[in-house]
Order: sequence, then structure tokens, then C-alpha cells
Amino acid sequence: MIAGAAVAVPASPTPASAADTPVTVQVSSGTLDISVPAGPVNLGTVGVSGSPQSVSSQLGNVTVTDGRGGTAGWTATASAVDFTGPQSISVSAAGSSSYITPAASVSGTANVTSSDLTPLYPPGPVQVATGVNGINSATWNPTIHLTIPANAPAGTQLDDHPLRLLRPRTSLPQKRKPQSPVPRFFSLAVLLATALAVATSTASATSLVSDPVQRPNPPDAVGIRLVDVPADLIKDPRARQYIVDSLKPGVTVKRRIEVSNKSADALHVAVYPGAADIRRGSFVGAAGNTGNELTTWIKPGQLVLDIPAHSRARDTVAIAIPKDAAPGERYGVVWAQVSGRDLGSGITLVSRTGIRLYLSVGGNNPPRARFTVDDMTAGRDARGRAVVHAKVHNTGGRALDLTGALKMSQVSGSISAGPYPIDSGKSLAPGQSTSVNVIVTDQVTDGPWDVSLTLKSGLLEVTHEARITFPKGPGMASAVLSHPDRQSPLNWRIISASMALVLMLIATLAIIRPYRRSARGDDS
Repeated sequence: MIAGAAVAVPASPTPASAADTPVTVQVSSGTLDISVPAGPVNLGTVGVSGSPQSVSSQLGNVTVTDGRGGTAGWTATASAVDFTGPQSISVSAAGSSSYITPAASVSGTANVTSSDLTPLYPPGPVQVATGVNGINSATWNPTIHLTIPANAPAGTQLDDHPLRLLRPRTSLPQKRKPQSPVPRFFSLAVLLATALAVATSTASATSLVSDPVQRPNPPDAVGIRLVDVPADLIKDPRARQYIVDSLKPGVTVKRRIEVSNKSADALHVAVYPGAADIRRGSFVGAAGNTGNELTTWIKPGQLVLDIPAHSRARDTVAIAIPKDAAPGERYGVVWAQVSGRDLGSGITLVSRTGIRLYLSVGGNNPPRARFTVDDMTAGRDARGRAVVHAKVHNTGGRALDLTGALKMSQVSGSISAGPYPIDSGKSLAPGQSTSVNVIVTDQVTDGPWDVSLTLKSGLLEVTHEARITFPKGPGMASAVLSHPDRQSPLNWRIISASMALVLMLIATLAIIRPYRRSARGDDS
């Protein structure tokens, strides 16, 4: 940004002729990278035992460096593969393993929320950055827990191998001593992805990286957007960004998409469907070409698009619902992917961007979207900023993508504050609950305050109120129950009273009009 100051200069005669020379400056974006420990990480040594045993160790510092200089968030996703040896040790069974994620040390402007992953497979988010503004980074040191099954034979171990983007390579040593101690080495794949939040017309890129190296293309080189919107969902903002539909078994629909090449080079773009899930308040696309039931119903018209520099190409995605498809909502992503060259050590750079799919299969009465705000909690973070946490519960039959804002008014006085936006990227599947967080960016007193939280998902809008008091220092106050706004459009008492008033007016007019006609007849 160039700042200028006004300077007074003496007036001078206007020249006989003048011409302007346009001058532009371009600020190019950086990259989104991750660095992980080189390993191997030794989880310890245990002896042969007839009972299950637990081992754990810190993995080492993991650092995400976001040099893009924009406002798009990012998600760090972790996963692992089973140990192999005389007896395989699963990392996908319940209670078999966990990735304990501490709070990250953050620099720059970003709200980074940590979450544990238990078990270590399937992949799941461990750090989610929202409220990003400019260059930022986050560092954390996770702890890995692993349960060794009872009677695991001696010699079970895992050689160290270079980190793979999607799946680490594992192998066994050629020689093993039967009664030797059991060293355990753990190879962890950490996948870094920008959030699947979509801008007004173009889905943001989801870039997977596994090493802090430069990409062959800028992170936003490929864009994708939805061209077609169902007529009955034309007013739904979610349907303009994502493929959102409710279909009957046996129906086939087609949606057109547009893939754009924003780079200065021609790109070879692969188009394919991938699995997705909603976990811990986030919509998470599965790693690689992982599929699910929904992906077997999806077929792109062209699996590969060769797009010249600074050009666009369109494709058609067909979704065919089997006649015997069970009712329920399913999630997926239509990906546009560019693969870079192999940099050696088994690392391949992949950049992809996607459009979310929310597909509900049912009959003539599709499920409705509903949610409640159960309670609100006031607090202050380590920096002393006022924060409000609201617990939201999806009580309907469709997934939610929440947006909204909080307004505040002081109970004693005429001071009001806000609106303050909620943290972005919150998604909820039916039956799930999550905490929606609001950071009050102004300095406010402890209160008490009357707060009004308005949340939206598509065409659904709900407002809840509560009276809260912020603590004097860092920490959380007790949760307070919230209630629907008295002026909420869903207040049926007001709706009923209004309808009754309208009916009374209609009845009054029906009585007056014959009387007035009769009166005119008598006068004449």
C-alpha cells in the first residue's frame, strides 16, 4: 500500500498539452506451506506382555506458514497408516491411537483452533485457522499415543521412510532378533489444506503440501465455480456456491462447472469426485482420491481439461441416484487438481480446488433445515479481549453452513456495540453440535450486556438472545440459557396475532360495504 500526503504547491499555468502514463504495481501472493519433523520419532521400548500397553511421545514442532497475504483460512489435517510386522498394529480401531493437539503459537492475524484426532485414521482436522488477515503462521508440538495389543510378538517395528503426501511408505527390516526390545517408530502424514469456504463466485483453493518447498504454480492458479443453480434454490446463497440438492431415488441430474486457469502457463487439470465428511464443526474433504457411496454416483463429462493460460473451460457433472438408494444426506467434493513434478524422496506437489456437494436422498417431503442456540458463554482470552461462545445444535435433517453476527446493548445505559461476525467455516451435519465463537474487537466493560446472536444457513435465519456478564480477567463465565428473539421472524405469536387482525379487518369491510350500498339506494 502506498500512502500519500497532500502538499500545497504554487499555481502554475496549464500546459498547452498533457498526457497521462498509467503506472501499476502488482503484489504477488506467497505460498501456503507446512514443515514437519524429519523423524524418525521413537515412541519408546516395551517388552512382550499379555496385556495391552500404551506408548506416547511428542512428535516435534509442526509449523504452518501462510504467506498468501489474503483472508482465506486453512486446515491442518493429520492421518497415519497401520504399523506392519509380525502383527499389524491398527491405528484406525477405537482407542488404538490418538493425536493430541495443543494450542498453537500464532503469529500474525489468525484464530487457530486445535482439536484432537482419535483414532489416527481416517484423516481429520487438528488445527483450523479462521479470521485470517494477511501473512500468518502457527506452530504446535503434538503428542502421539499408541496402544500395543496384548501378546504382540517381539520385533514388531517400522523403518523410517520419507514423508509421503497422502500415505507414508512402510516396510520391515530384513533382520529381526526374536527376543530383542521393541522399538516403535511412527510415520505421520500431515496434510495441509485451505478451508473449503467458497467466495461469492469461485471456490477457494485447497492446496495439499507436505514439505516447505515452492509449488510449481501459485496456490490460486486453479479456480472452480458452479454454473447451474436449481430454479427452486435460486435465492439460496449456499446453492450458488455449492451443489445442494434433494433428489428422489432413480433420478439423474446434471450440473455445469467452470474451471479457470489463472496462471501464465497452460495447465493439465484433472476433474474427479472425492469423499467428504463433517467433523468437529468443519467440512473436510478426504485426502487423495478417497471415495464414498456418493462418489460412485458422480461422473464428470471430461476427466481431464487442458486449459490455456488465463483461460476457462467448462465441464458437466452427472449425478445418478440409484433406484435402491437409502434415504439420508451425503457429502462429497468435485475436485479440479493440478499435480506438479516429483521432487524426489517420494514427495509430489498437488494443488486442488473443489466445490462441495450436499446431496439428500428422500421422497416427496425433503427434510428441513433447523437449528437451535442452546446457551451462550461470556469470556476473555489471554489478551483480555471479550469473547462469546454459543452452542449450536442442528435439529433438522440437512447440513448447515453457519454465518452470522452478534450485537450487544448494555443493560444499564444506552451503549450498544457490534455487529461482530462469528468465526467462519462452521458446518454441522444433522444431530451435531458445535461452538460458534465471536470475538468482540472493541474494548467493552464487564456488563451485564443483552446480546442478540443472528445465525444464517442458506435461507434459514434464527436470532437468539441472552444476558451475559464478562469476567474481569482471562477465563470463562458460567453458561446462560438463550431464548429466541421476541422480534424473530419465527415468533408464531406475532404471526398469529397479525393474521387475526387481518381477518378482523376483512370481516369489518364485508359488513360495511353492503350497508353503504343500501344507504346510497335509500338516498336516491
